[in-house]
Amino acid sequence: MATTPAELIIEYIRTKVLRDSDAEVEYLNRSTDPDLRPVVLLRFIDHENVCLFESYDFNNPGWWTTPRRPGTVKATCWVPGNFFAEGSVSVTACVITVNPTVWHAVEIDAVAFDIVDRSEGDGVRGEITGDLLGVVRPMLDWTIEMGD
Repeated sequence: MATTPAELIIEYIRTKVLRDSDAEVEYLNRSTDPDLRPVVLLRFIDHENVCLFESYDFNNPGWWTTPRRPGTVKATCWVPGNFFAEGSVSVTACVITVNPTVWHAVEIDAVAFDIVDRSEGDGVRGEITGDLLGVVRPMLDWTIEMGD
């Protein structure tokens, strides 16, 4: 099966610590093969070049089973607020096909941003003023019970 490379265009990405963030990738699919399923991969990397996580657009099951056609595709990945630890983050954006994996377009360090927690006790850091450890800092739900 012959594949035609996709063009990758990073349209925008924005993030704030206390709000949901979105990373949007737009690319042009030039393939006429409806069974060729390009996938957007986003790789989030910290200032020490540690991969914090990867996310793929096939996590949307409706999209994964949709036959492809030529044209512009816009994929948006939503990252919950209060997820990143403070520091610098860069994003590498890719368009690939899988099984076997073929890299059609890669944009290393497509965008970079700094995470600063300016919360006033309502963020993950709460009332702590010192450093917090961890490469991510999600605000997790807790259940607390007190005994008699």
